[in-house]
Amino acid sequence: MSIAQPGMIFTAFVCGLIFFIALFVSLSILRENKGNKLALAYAGFWFFFSFIWLFTGLRQISAQFGFQELDKNFFITDQFFVFLHMAVGGYYIYFKLFGKERLALAMSAVFLILGAASFYGIFKYGV
Repeated sequence: MSIAQPGMIFTAFVCGLIFFIALFVSLSILRENKGNKLALAYAGFWFFFSFIWLFTGLRQISAQFGFQELDKNFFITDQFFVFLHMAVGGYYIYFKLFGKERLALAMSAVFLILGAASFYGIFKYGV
């Protein structure tokens, strides 16, 4: 175990703040826009974004204190949320730009397939 570095602990703290702010934003969007598909996608974007930062902060803490296996597991979990974040973000962007739900769903599927391919690579070849 190494001596705590204030920079890494501060970074983890900032990641935690971003997590709570983004989670609050996503829940606020949901509460104010029930039944709106576009708002649901936007809220999902912020929801998954919040968990990216949560696990990034947890990675900082686990790496700081030498828990390498835990850091690796947080990395894999973080990547899961990155691809979910991209899928709902892709849906939102394509639906907002083109107004076509089928295109937006297709782009979400593309991002999910890319995410699945990435996970295959992570588990087959390692992190």
